[in-house]
Amino acid sequence: MHWMPNPLAAVTVAAAVAVAPVAVAQETVQLTVKVQHHDDPVEAAEVKIEKIGDPTVQFSGVTDYEGLVKFQVPPGTYSYRVDVKGTGSQLTTVELTRPKDVVARFTNGTKRNVDFSWADMSVAAGSRAAVNPQITGDGREVTVEKMDGPAWAEVFADGTIEVMPPLRTVPGDYEIDVRTSAGQVEKVKVHVTGPETLKALQYPVTSVEQGRSATSAVPMATISHQGRDFSSQPVPEGVKFSTDAPNAQVDAETGRVTLDTADLQQEAGETVQVPVVATMPGGKKITAQADFHINALPSAKRFTPGWAPIEVAPGEHAAVKQTGERNMPKDAEYWWLRADNTKLAGWRVSIDQVDGTISASPDEGAQETVLYVRVSYSDGSQEQVAVPLKLTEPTAQSGETPGETPRALPPGKKTEILDAQASEVEIIDNGGVRLDVDKATGKVTATVPEDAMRGASYEVDLRVDGKDQKIRLTADEKPQPPAPQPASSVKDAWWIPLVMVVMAAVGAGAQWMWSQFGGLK
Repeated sequence: MHWMPNPLAAVTVAAAVAVAPVAVAQETVQLTVKVQHHDDPVEAAEVKIEKIGDPTVQFSGVTDYEGLVKFQVPPGTYSYRVDVKGTGSQLTTVELTRPKDVVARFTNGTKRNVDFSWADMSVAAGSRAAVNPQITGDGREVTVEKMDGPAWAEVFADGTIEVMPPLRTVPGDYEIDVRTSAGQVEKVKVHVTGPETLKALQYPVTSVEQGRSATSAVPMATISHQGRDFSSQPVPEGVKFSTDAPNAQVDAETGRVTLDTADLQQEAGETVQVPVVATMPGGKKITAQADFHINALPSAKRFTPGWAPIEVAPGEHAAVKQTGERNMPKDAEYWWLRADNTKLAGWRVSIDQVDGTISASPDEGAQETVLYVRVSYSDGSQEQVAVPLKLTEPTAQSGETPGETPRALPPGKKTEILDAQASEVEIIDNGGVRLDVDKATGKVTATVPEDAMRGASYEVDLRVDGKDQKIRLTADEKPQPPAPQPASSVKDAWWIPLVMVVMAAVGAGAQWMWSQFGGLK
């Protein structure tokens, strides 16, 4: 038997659609055979047809990736045979008096258990759009390929579809045929609209600190599309940006503007306007401006306080003044937080809030570490400075233990505990009580907590003219002895020799009177 090849076999069609009946019989009619395995098309299936009663009229063809093959045959009754390699064959009879679509479905074997689907796409000519597949089932080993569709459509192995119709693409509906390695064939619809027209660009206001540089956000576009304007839209692809403004630069691709105010004369509170030119792919240009509002530079960025490393031996103390910035504002405050300094075990640290002098004293078990000092300014800005704390070898006097002065204080009452006589007094450790130092007189007062239990003990560490002094305070209601005073110098004890002379004279006079009148009775 001789099979005649059909020149219309294996021709791809957009969809298998039944054709409406015709009123008058044609010389030939079209038979479309679709071969499926379950619901998936079968490619390369062999289809043979033969006219019943006239075996000389025979045709053959092979299905395409959509499982379709078409024959143009004279009207009549035909038998057609479908052979699928590895699956089987079917023999069916069909009467053809008009165009007809038939389906040969094979249901043996395993049915596909993974499904890919894509949403319809819409894109403007000259723009880009992409869509990812929705996957039902295990699609990890499944790949996707493009079978047919416009050249500006690309299909990736993971199923992602990207479309980039050129600016001159005719608006309308397009289809992309894709096939998965699991055997599924789908058509993805793409609607292409007319090209977008860029009408205007808008930049949000950017804040920049005086003397510094800042970069704006990307501009937003007003797009004209099909007679309507759409604001706050992304800038269309292909637009290039430029500027000729001094002290300014613009990213040619994104439109982000960077302004350096170091050499500008504008003061804080003023606005600098940077002109920007946007050039569209067709050569049309539009102008925009990026506004930069200049803010005063915070004090924390204008001043650079700093301290030399504090080097001190265990059991001793050292003080370091702030020397990093000579022109610190008088309203600056210096302090430290326990939360910033979690590795200060064994260190006693205090900071003069006014001038920033740091005093530190390590115990025997202290380790070298870093003290983080906070500096705050009246404008609300704040900065943090690291000060190294280093250990050195003890000095010869380091073995001496400062003496302790016991004191009993009534709870809740402010009581003088030391009269340093105008000496420089520094609080090293308040021991849990409130301490006040009169810098003019050198007097130190303490207030034991009002709810302190009788006999509660508090140890206060002071530094008087560079020498450490401990005072132990006890909560008690007993009368208080006079406040201790630091040892006086020889120049302050001029009255001692005078008293001794007077006492000697009085003693000599008394002895003479006794010798003269002592025996008169």
